[in-house]
Amino acid sequence: MKRMVGGSLRTRLLLMVMVAVLPALGLIFASTAWQARQEIKRIQEDAFQRSRQAAAELARDIEGARQMLFLLAHLREVRGATFATNQCESILQDLLDQYRGQYLNFGLIETNGLVSASALSVTGRVDLADRAYFQRALATASFVFGDFQEGRITGARTINFAYPVLTSPKRIQRVLFAAMDLEWLNRELQQRPLPPEAVLTVLDGAGTVLARQPAAADLLYQPLADGELLATILKTNEGVRNTQTADGQKWLNAFSRLGDAAGVLYVVVSIPERQALQPVLANRNRNLLLLGMVTVAALAAAWYVGGAFIVQPVRALREATRRLADGDLTAQADVHSGAGEIGELAQAFNQMARSLQERVAERVRAADALRQSGQRLALHFYQTPLGVIEWDLDFRVTRWNPAAERIFGYTEAEALGQHAAFIVPASVRPMVDQVWQDLLARQGGQRSTNDNVTKDGRTIVCEWYNTPLVDANGNVVGAASQVEDITDRVRAEREIRRWNEVLEQRVRDRTRELEIANKELESFSYSVSHDLRAPLRVIDGFSHALLEDCGRQLTPEGQAHLQRIRAATRRMTRLIDDLLKLSRLTRAEIKKVDVDLSGLARQIIEELRQTEPNRAVTVVIADGIRGWGDATLIRAVLENLLGNAWKFTSQTADARIEFGKTTGGAESLAYFVRDNGAGFDMACVDKLFGAFQRLHTQSEFPGEGIGLATVQRIIRRHGGQVWATGAVKQGATFFFTLPNEP
Repeated sequence: MKRMVGGSLRTRLLLMVMVAVLPALGLIFASTAWQARQEIKRIQEDAFQRSRQAAAELARDIEGARQMLFLLAHLREVRGATFATNQCESILQDLLDQYRGQYLNFGLIETNGLVSASALSVTGRVDLADRAYFQRALATASFVFGDFQEGRITGARTINFAYPVLTSPKRIQRVLFAAMDLEWLNRELQQRPLPPEAVLTVLDGAGTVLARQPAAADLLYQPLADGELLATILKTNEGVRNTQTADGQKWLNAFSRLGDAAGVLYVVVSIPERQALQPVLANRNRNLLLLGMVTVAALAAAWYVGGAFIVQPVRALREATRRLADGDLTAQADVHSGAGEIGELAQAFNQMARSLQERVAERVRAADALRQSGQRLALHFYQTPLGVIEWDLDFRVTRWNPAAERIFGYTEAEALGQHAAFIVPASVRPMVDQVWQDLLARQGGQRSTNDNVTKDGRTIVCEWYNTPLVDANGNVVGAASQVEDITDRVRAEREIRRWNEVLEQRVRDRTRELEIANKELESFSYSVSHDLRAPLRVIDGFSHALLEDCGRQLTPEGQAHLQRIRAATRRMTRLIDDLLKLSRLTRAEIKKVDVDLSGLARQIIEELRQTEPNRAVTVVIADGIRGWGDATLIRAVLENLLGNAWKFTSQTADARIEFGKTTGGAESLAYFVRDNGAGFDMACVDKLFGAFQRLHTQSEFPGEGIGLATVQRIIRRHGGQVWATGAVKQGATFFFTLPNEP
């Protein structure tokens, strides 16, 4: 028996170590396969992005050729009805000198296919009528480019671009062409960074290799060697494809197409699969080596510690189990706590033995706790101010607490066994029945508010919260409801709604009265304006006529009196205009937008300079000042403030005007207009913003005293404030605020 226990457990432990290694081994191979797929996917995505980038750069070269030919096609020398070959060839030669290295030739082809002008000298007659790019340009009447060809003029390998010279939208006069040097394209392609052993190939629409990196002269200007890949490219235009060459090498290929009806080119990026998998395989080999080392160490450790930490504790645990089976509840397994899981098992066994001794005491304590919990629940049931009702599956009362008696008037004895209909009026029974069915079906809380009836026939409004009661198996066996009489609250809410409706009606009535008053005020303003203007025009007109007709008969003093009469009438007219303007500001609709205050200030200062070009005034306007308001009204504010600053500095040497914004926090942010002009006495600051209030005489500074009143009304309508500081002959500063942007 001793040999079987010791040897068998050790052998099984070693087998378990070996079995534990197998998932790790499988994980290594599975991880390697997954990493290989991910790496191949990453390489494919990288190759596809590289092909797209190369195609985009090639598309920019093609677009450059199109723009160059477009400009040539609109030159007078090229479009002229009287075609001048010498002038055209001179232009083409200059263009070739400019793009030498990238292009080999520029020329013009007549619609019959004969070359009529060329940057390179041409001997004899050159017919290009059979060239695909020429035929495509005639067919589409737009920019095109062709496939690989060997030039008849250049004798070199090129790809040609063509652009028709149109005399009307559909009439072609001749065709411009540009021959790009494919050697230049190959040199440009060598500059692109590529992963090791990767290949970048440019194909024409027929699949001929135009350029390749790394360079391979024997593969250039030949159809792509991989016929399977070429067929895929010509069929699908864009994507990725894995292929295998004749020598067994696997390649990851990504290709992109550029062009349309004007012509087609393909860019292919190919990366050998072994290059992508090399780091994955190296990582796999490292993991296998590490797993082998760990396995050997684990087997040695299992053999050494198996006896001390498994066999010995198992014997002690077996002996304690035997004693417990014989009825000895004091049996304990003498196993050291450091024996790992077996030690934990032994501790669990010892704990189980102690638990058996304490089980009876625990049951007594549980019974006491259950009794106390029942007492607390009963106390809550009978003392809660909410009505608590329990129902059976037939919707009949099984419990009825004192609060329910106070709400409905029925005693518990009267309510027990009653169907819910005895407190539910007929008008709401369908709704209550539906709540009950939903409650039983959904097994979740249901809240509802409905009318109920009391024992004395009163109708009350109650709020219910219903919860299903379930047994130990989860089956619904009834329901419990908490109910509150909210009749007084509902009555108060209705009264509040009624008063709200009354208040809203009063607001509407008051609004209509204000609208009528505003309309009457507007009519009155226009009527007063008309009635006042008429006699003023008569006075001014007759005064003017009197001066013209009888001026020589009047003394100078009489003429001065008439001039003063005319001046007074004009001033009265301006006062009427200012009154109307002030009235309109009160009624005008405000449309708030983001306003460039710095820009408005500069425009207004420029207009003021134009009125007095000989004045030298230093104006400082801070940059980037913006505000939120009505653009038209804000302009009126700045016109009045900057206009006042301009006017009251007219008698100041080295006049200076400044517009800016205070640098305080958001609460103290304000805009200001500051000048070093005549200023004012702060004792009179309360008069500044009153209509027609002036602190200076007309002879000192002309004006009507309406500007600052206008500023105040506009700023207040915006929800802002306006104030001023100053001193006599030391200038003044006017501040105003605007609401923040919503």
